[in-house]
Amino acid sequence: MVRAVTRLAEGTRRQMSTVLDARAETLHLPVEHDGLHQRIWLQHRDPFCPCVEHALVAAPAAVANKIGPGFDQAWQAARTGPRKLPRAA
Repeated sequence: MVRAVTRLAEGTRRQMSTVLDARAETLHLPVEHDGLHQRIWLQHRDPFCPCVEHALVAAPAAVANKIGPGFDQAWQAARTGPRKLPRAA
């Protein structure tokens, strides 16, 4: 799995919750609450491969910006050419 994380804002839990709520309202998307974590799904994973999921998440500031090796190529491939997963034998 290839991933990328980009920190878009930084602040207290309350401040980031407010930022996420405002973004959700602008995008007309719901905020999902999972315990203390909140996220807005921009794109859910689907049953095709390669697949993409994209979310905005309020997370602890300890999360660092990172882009995994091959991310740009994998992201482009997943965005332009999904194919069905093979059935298990």
